[in-house]
Amino acid sequence: MAESIRSFLGFPRNSGAEADTAFLALFDSLPQGAALLDSADSVLRANTPLRDMIGPALPLRPGTPAILLFDPPARDAVRTWLHEGGAEPLEAALGAPEGQTPTLTLLRLAPLPEGRRILLAEDLSERSRRREEAEAGERLRAIGQLAGGIAHDVNNLLAIILGAMDGAVLAVPRIRDELRPAQDAAARGAALVRRLLAFARRQQLEPRILDLDEAVQAATPMLRSLLGPRITLEIHPGALGRRIRVDPVQLDQVLLNLATNARDAMGGEGTLTIATDTAISLQEEPGFPDPLPPGRWAVLDITDTGPGIPPDILPHIIEPFFTTRATQGGTGLGLATIHGIVRQSGGAMRIESRPGLTRFRIH
Repeated sequence: MAESIRSFLGFPRNSGAEADTAFLALFDSLPQGAALLDSADSVLRANTPLRDMIGPALPLRPGTPAILLFDPPARDAVRTWLHEGGAEPLEAALGAPEGQTPTLTLLRLAPLPEGRRILLAEDLSERSRRREEAEAGERLRAIGQLAGGIAHDVNNLLAIILGAMDGAVLAVPRIRDELRPAQDAAARGAALVRRLLAFARRQQLEPRILDLDEAVQAATPMLRSLLGPRITLEIHPGALGRRIRVDPVQLDQVLLNLATNARDAMGGEGTLTIATDTAISLQEEPGFPDPLPPGRWAVLDITDTGPGIPPDILPHIIEPFFTTRATQGGTGLGLATIHGIVRQSGGAMRIESRPGLTRFRIH
């Protein structure tokens, strides 16, 4: 093998260890995962990026068949690809422990003398994640356009109905009590329409310049009443007088909706912490559901001590009409509405959750 390496790198036959050291240094420093394969497609050496992608579940020892590096459903395709020489790149998933998502990679083969080859594996998981996020964003935009169009038409109809009932009450005051249930139902319908418009980012906002800390303090009595006696509400102002441009009614709605969700998640007992802060982002930072663009930000952080959001549910919680509380009257519009308000106000929302903690961080 040493002679093959020397020949491949263009060193003289008597260069000895110099060629070996140069080749292995080059191999180990490759940014993508790489495995040096013998003529039987067994692993002779693997670099650190490949070991990181594989993880500890499969120790990469010399002599390990290369086919064992891959997820079982992908092995037949990889075996054929290796046998045919790997002329074209191939997408295939690496093996992963049970219960974990396999890492999708783009495979390439680099030939060496005497039938040896270098198998290169480029991690596609980040590319795949961005593609899925883009597709989800397109679906949400389509739903938002549909919801916004319907809500606008329904809002006009409800305005006519409410106006007619108000006129009837003025004309015949004695029917006020008979019409009150219909007026209440129409008012609830109008509130639902406003939530749809907020989700669709078509609600008419009336933004004002507010001190974030003062706005949160002003909402505190309302929040304490909503949460009940067994939930501790902690307020930690830290925005240092930072002023924001937002519709105060919509800011209150964001606080109320998130506090209500936290109360229900904690089963009426626990701690809800509302903190404000400032942040500087020098480059785009990834997050769910929104990446954080570069800039100077005021931050509203709402954290509860509930059981956390299951990983299989977390990606769907801002989808409109998605709810885990349908039997308790949940509409699935609460978080979609909050996200719509945040985005329409020029902000970004990021959600983190694990057992015992859920955090909504709004910039």
